[in-house]
Amino acid sequence: MSQLYELVTVILTTVGGASVIIGGGAALLSKICINRILEKEKSQYTKELELYRDQLASLSFEHQVKFSKLHEERAEIIAQTYIHIRTAFNRLSTLAFESAEPTEENIKLVQEAINELNSFFPYKRIFIKYEIANKIDDFRGELERTFEEFVHHNYQYDFSSKFQRVHNELSGLMSELELEFRSLLGESIDEKVI
Repeated sequence: MSQLYELVTVILTTVGGASVIIGGGAALLSKICINRILEKEKSQYTKELELYRDQLASLSFEHQVKFSKLHEERAEIIAQTYIHIRTAFNRLSTLAFESAEPTEENIKLVQEAINELNSFFPYKRIFIKYEIANKIDDFRGELERTFEEFVHHNYQYDFSSKFQRVHNELSGLMSELELEFRSLLGESIDEKVI
C-alpha cells in the first residue's frame, strides 16, 4: 500500500507540477499576446492622434490667416470711416466760422464730404460693432442737420451759437467716436483720458 501511495503521490506531483508549468506558460503566453495587442492598439491610436493634431494645427493656422485678413480689412475700414467723418467735420467747422454768409465753395466742399461719408459708411458698417455703427449713424445725422441749418437758416445762428453747436455738441460726439475707434483697433484707453 505504501508503494501505491508513493506512486499516486508521484503521479499527482508530476501531473500537478506539469499543470503548474502549463498554467504558468499559458499565463506568460497570454501576457505576451495581450502586451503585443496593446502595443499595436497604442501605436494605431498614436498615429491617429498625430493625424488629428496635424489637422487641428492646419485648421488653427487657416483660422489665424482668415482672422488676420479680417482684422486688417476692419482696421482699414475703421481708418477710412474716421477719415470721412473727420473730413466732413472739419469742413463743416470751416463753414460755420466764416465771417458772413457761407460761400458756395465751402458749401460744396461740406456737401461733398457728407456725400462721400454717406456713400461709404452704410456699405461698410457690417465691419464695425453694432453699437458703434449706430453712434456713427447718429453723428452723420447730426452733421447733416447742422449743415442744413447753417446753409438754409444761417441767419438764426451767431458766432457763439455756431461755436456751441460745432465745438461742443458735434466735437463731443466726434471725440466719443475716436475713442471707440481706438478701442476697436485694440488700444486700451486710460480712464484719466476719458
